[in-house]
Amino acid sequence: MGARALIAIIGATALVSFGLLAFFVLTGRAELPAADPGSAHRWMYRNPLCQLPIFLCGVAISFLLPYVRRWSDLTHHVIQAAVLAYVLLLAMFRGEGGFWGAGSFGPFFVLPFTLALLSLASDRGWMARILKTRPMVTLGVASYALYITHRWLVWQLSSTDPVSKGHGIDPYVGWVLTICILLLVAEGAHRYIEEPARRWIVGIGKRLARKYPGRRPGVHAKPPVPAEERAPVNV
Repeated sequence: MGARALIAIIGATALVSFGLLAFFVLTGRAELPAADPGSAHRWMYRNPLCQLPIFLCGVAISFLLPYVRRWSDLTHHVIQAAVLAYVLLLAMFRGEGGFWGAGSFGPFFVLPFTLALLSLASDRGWMARILKTRPMVTLGVASYALYITHRWLVWQLSSTDPVSKGHGIDPYVGWVLTICILLLVAEGAHRYIEEPARRWIVGIGKRLARKYPGRRPGVHAKPPVPAEERAPVNV
């Protein structure tokens, strides 16, 4: 499959995502609360079926990587800076209403993040260099533990109160404190729960593989030839 076909697939996934956004906005479902079974949150964010186009986009990105290696360093610098600026501007000027909420479930980010992933996967550009540093790699390794633990934990922390209700420097102090606690819990969960569990599961798999070895494909034992069919041996 050539680069044009892969780009067409990515473009089609973006159109599908924006089509879903238009459907939920025009039908008023983008305004429904998250708990409603027909809401945009329930479908565009929670339902794996609506995430399938984004998954296909990721597959297309993986096949496009050889073509991206031809880009210049300047191109990578510009793409990474532009995507970061886009995300920051979207966060600064985000409006109210269902359109913005539903758009943040995927459509707003399909094409910008496609460019970002293509650029970062080439290991070139200023952001790619930052992401290769040891602190960022450590955060990346523990990112799944952070994803699992942060949602519940953030509502239990009293440090989040100044972020939404405080004045002056209090919101910033509360935000930094909350982030530090979440990162510490995530690192602990990764190091003392996730990794031991992974080693235990892998160990069980290896023991089962040794106990029940599979037959190698293409290797078949030949049945013994009957004595009467053997060729005579001349002495």
